[in-house]
This record gives sequence, C-alpha cells and structure tokens, in this order.
Amino acid sequence: MFQAKWLWLAIAGPMIISPPSLLQARSAYRFYLVSRHGDPFFQRAYEGCKQAEAELRQDLLCFPRPADDPAGQAKVLADLVARKVDGIAVAPYDDPAVIAQLQAAAAAGIPVLTWDIDLPPGSASLRSAFVGTNDYDLGANIGKLVKMLKPSGGSICIQSNSAASAKNEDRVWGIRDALAGARSPQAPGKQLTGQGGWTELPGCPVFTTDDFATTMGKIKEILTSYGGVGAFVSASGLSGFDEASYSDFMVNYAQAIQDRNLAFVIADTFEGQEDVRKRLWNKNVLNGEVLQRPFRMGYALMYTLRDIRDGAPTPAGPLYIDVDVCRSDNLEVCSGRDAVTY
Repeated sequence: MFQAKWLWLAIAGPMIISPPSLLQARSAYRFYLVSRHGDPFFQRAYEGCKQAEAELRQDLLCFPRPADDPAGQAKVLADLVARKVDGIAVAPYDDPAVIAQLQAAAAAGIPVLTWDIDLPPGSASLRSAFVGTNDYDLGANIGKLVKMLKPSGGSICIQSNSAASAKNEDRVWGIRDALAGARSPQAPGKQLTGQGGWTELPGCPVFTTDDFATTMGKIKEILTSYGGVGAFVSASGLSGFDEASYSDFMVNYAQAIQDRNLAFVIADTFEGQEDVRKRLWNKNVLNGEVLQRPFRMGYALMYTLRDIRDGAPTPAGPLYIDVDVCRSDNLEVCSGRDAVTY
C-alpha cells in the first residue's frame, strides 16, 4: 500500500490520496510516459513509473512512449489524444506541432503533466503541473560543491546545453550565484569577473548540443588551452555518456583532481548506475556530482496523474524532486539508495 510520506519526501508538497473506495470502483487508468529520447534518464523515469504501477496495479497502468524528435513526439501525442487515454506525462519539445497536440489533449479533457522540461510560460496552461528538478537549485548545488573543493576560488569554465534553453540558463544562474555569494536578478546571472574569488575563462560559458561527443570536445579544448584551470563544471550535456572516452582523457588530470587543484563537477543522470559511478570515482576523474532523480520523477508522475483523475485539486505549483550531492566523503550514501522510501 502506498504511504503518503514517501511522496512527500519525493516532491515539494503534500499529495491528496484518493480513498480506497474510489480505487476499487473502476478499472485501472492508462497513463503514458512520453520522453524526448530513450537514454538512461528516461529508462530510470520509466522504472519509477512501473514501481507506482506495481503498488497500484488495480489503479493504474504505465506505458512508455519514447520520441526522438519534435515530429516524432507530436505523432505520439496525436495518437494518444485520438485514443482518449486517461493521462499523459510528457517531457515536451518546444515545437509548434507538439504544442498543437497538447492543445488537442486539453480540449479532449486529458490531463497532462510535464516532466524534466516544462512548457514555455505562454503554453503552461496546457498542463496541470510540472514534475522535475529545480534547475536553479541544481546549479547552486554545483557551485557550492566547487566552493567546498576550492575555497580560495580561481578560474572556471561552465559548460551547459543550448543557451536558448531556460532550463540550462537557470543552471548557469545558480552556479554563478553560489560562487559569487549573492543572488542576481535573473537568468543566466552575472558573469564571474572576480566575485567570490572566481573568474570565468574567455569564451565561457560554453554551450553544446545534447550530445556527449560535442561536450567532450569542449572539455578537451578548455583544459588543454588554459593552464591551471581552477574548475570545470558540466551542468548538462552528458547524454550518451561514453565511459571509455571520458576516462581516457580525464585520467590526465586525475592527480590535479585528487589534490583539488582542479574542481571537476558534473551534473549527470547516473542514478542507479553505481558500477559506472564507482569506476569514475576510483580513477579520480571527477570530484563532485549532482545527481537528478528520474526514478522519483516517474514515480511521482503516476501518483499525481492518478489523484488528478480522481478529482484532487490541481497542484498549485511545480512539484520539485530533490537531488543527490555527491562528494568523496559521502559516496556510499549520496545515491543508489531506495529511490522512494527514504
């Protein structure tokens, strides 16, 4: 039986749980988890979705629907609307064809949640709620890790995905504010020119596509072009992570990382991939991680859709899933725990 305290810990706000009499009076809802691609982040979200299904089999069924591009996602959504499914959880592309299908879902009375990536403000009314990471806070946690590793400051380069993405701008904003020790008024924050002892290298931040090879190329470029880099942080861009390619290059900086002469902190999606993470830490090819929790996202999405379908009030704001902050002194507990019950 689902325990309300679990979801309270997983998201920022209490959920209303439908009475058992309602659960027993009807057949299971059919909810669909629509992603942007099929990488490990989506797989972990789907596992959380299936955990919710296992707990409430009589109440809901969870189905995966990956989509690799805007046209594919629009087609998936059109099919789900035509089938009049009970609910959709989508990590949406900001694309006119996708927005059009979400408008069709709203017109059909199908509840929609966004996850991981939200709709732009002008389209936010098409979804009932957003479930995902507070990206400013994720960035701030990266900045706090860097300050812990190198309290005297130094030179830094921030890498993230597209500068046109509000999600990525918020992460850069959080990093800069944490390092500067002061809140700036809006994303992407004030460039670091000595605040808190930190100065951004020329050409930084660097923005890449959601492609590991491109991100790795920028890491190599910065670390080899500037001697004595104080910190490099990757706020996103490790989709399709290639362990061998990363380790083969970063091992050249293992001693500097181990000695904290270089703070190398990444935001990644390795939740549940403890074998990969342990190897990276054992090789000293990073000294800080901020982990998102896609398992919890998938789990929370299903319960939230269920409650909305059962008549619970629409959540008043975003349902934020917390993150894991990993350091050398907390590796055994920073991730890999039961993603629901603690």
